[in-house]
Amino acid sequence: MGRVVRLFKLVRRIPSLHLVISIISSSYRELSMLAVLWFMSVYVSAALVFYLENTDDPSENFVSMFNSLWWAVVTMGTVGYGDISPLTVPGKSAAVLVVFGGIIFLTLPMTVIVSRFNEVYDEMVREQGALDDQLTDTTLRDRIFLVKKRSEKIIEEDDR
Repeated sequence: MGRVVRLFKLVRRIPSLHLVISIISSSYRELSMLAVLWFMSVYVSAALVFYLENTDDPSENFVSMFNSLWWAVVTMGTVGYGDISPLTVPGKSAAVLVVFGGIIFLTLPMTVIVSRFNEVYDEMVREQGALDDQLTDTTLRDRIFLVKKRSEKIIEEDDR
């Protein structure tokens, strides 16, 4: 338990982790929508393969909807254990579509996170640029002020 607390203390001290956490938390709506779509796709693909593979033979792989759900989760997650697989041509055709759908669903969250990262990074660059402009303006003002002071000193010395 102490190690977990130390890990959270470490997270507070690393600014890049704050950036990652803020990006993921600001993408919550999009990511939750993708999760709901993934669960719906798993259920639909499980029902489709269960319907296509359902025969009267009890030795078949898809004997229950739960077996079909297990297969759909493993397939959409692109793990593919191989313990359950369709045997008929329509089932195999549906399996190909489920595999490609799983690949698409795994890439979509990354596109959401990367686009949000680009937005946050561009904002940071703009803020940094504004800060640099302020520093440059301040530095120029300070230099102009110092030049004026020196020139006033030189004029005062010349007047004496």
